[in-house]
Amino acid sequence: MMSVSSLMSSEILFVVHDAGESLAFQPVIDIMMKDLNLNITVLCLGEPSTSIYSNYPNSFVLSDIGIDIDIEDGTEDSRAQMLSDAQLGVLVESVQPSIGICGMVYGMQAQICSSLRRTIDLPSYSMTFFDGFGLWSNQTVMGTYFTNPNPEAVRSVMTSAEDQTSAINAEVTEYCTAVTTGNPTLQSWKATAENETRKHDTRTYLYGGAAGASTIGVIYAGGYGGDDYTASLHVFCSTAHDLSTPLESPRGTKGVFKFVFAPHPGYPSNYEAELFDSWGCLEDILVLSTESGYSTSELVVASNVSISECSTVGGQSSAVGVPHAYVNAAPGSACNDVFTLNNIIPAASSSDELQSILSTTFNDWNYYVDPTVLEAAGVPINGTGAIMEQIYGHIRGI
Repeated sequence: MMSVSSLMSSEILFVVHDAGESLAFQPVIDIMMKDLNLNITVLCLGEPSTSIYSNYPNSFVLSDIGIDIDIEDGTEDSRAQMLSDAQLGVLVESVQPSIGICGMVYGMQAQICSSLRRTIDLPSYSMTFFDGFGLWSNQTVMGTYFTNPNPEAVRSVMTSAEDQTSAINAEVTEYCTAVTTGNPTLQSWKATAENETRKHDTRTYLYGGAAGASTIGVIYAGGYGGDDYTASLHVFCSTAHDLSTPLESPRGTKGVFKFVFAPHPGYPSNYEAELFDSWGCLEDILVLSTESGYSTSELVVASNVSISECSTVGGQSSAVGVPHAYVNAAPGSACNDVFTLNNIIPAASSSDELQSILSTTFNDWNYYVDPTVLEAAGVPINGTGAIMEQIYGHIRGI
């Protein structure tokens, strides 16, 4: 590794938007800024990245450099939002890093990475990181916006799993190289799970006086919206109504399960609460707000089971021994990731199937999954160190 003084001569720009990449980059940025004093800036394109990096002195949003645009968040349509040519020109003039590192969940991130790479006066070495565990294909955001239309724009792709790396290298080796680093949040979640005091306090908050061994705490990690997501929530609602003991104003015990809904970071839970109320299951589910004071990792490690439509939480939950289930109820919907590929995370398409998973499958597992299943899925644990090594490797070449 080069000396710290040599590393300091390089400016690194991180471009973030979603919670997954924002939280994954945090430990990397913390070490490089605080321990190595590197010159790092963080461009936050929207929520929840803006909130996550609100206390970082070197973070900024587009309006800070005179770009007036209402960033869309949290829908599939928002992933296609782009800057105008004029706005892109302002950004490139304002920020000219030696290395640009972009998340891979929004088309605007691909647009920015491409522009940094093609800057005439000071071209940047463009790197990207895919924080999810989904399988790569031409139909994903990765393929649609990053590697297919502008393959020369991205020189290095860091992935969370071996299957992703193999697929990308098989398709675009002429233009860029993919390498498996793993996701740094897995280490963060493990650290959370080791805090027994916080885990006990969180479990008591979620499941009250019935927080003993006889209660099976089930938490749904919320998403963004859309028909597939709504259908998934409806199955969760029906399951909670059939299996749960109400958390307030008990009207008789129906079972040992208790259900909690946690909103996606940066998004209110009003939408889900209104749906649950209209479907008649609101009193069966504790709906948390974004102001609960608990992170998703704290909520999951304090529970026995986690559920999502198709979230990175599946891998994160497995990393701390909490079994996870995907719920894909809309016609034609499915969660295709490295964990379903390797038969590690089960999926349900109906309330009956989800109830069977909760009552039978996970009961047979003693409501525990061995974290070593991540190795079977080709997912490394030391994502922080691996990403830093990739960055340092390119700094050495500057």
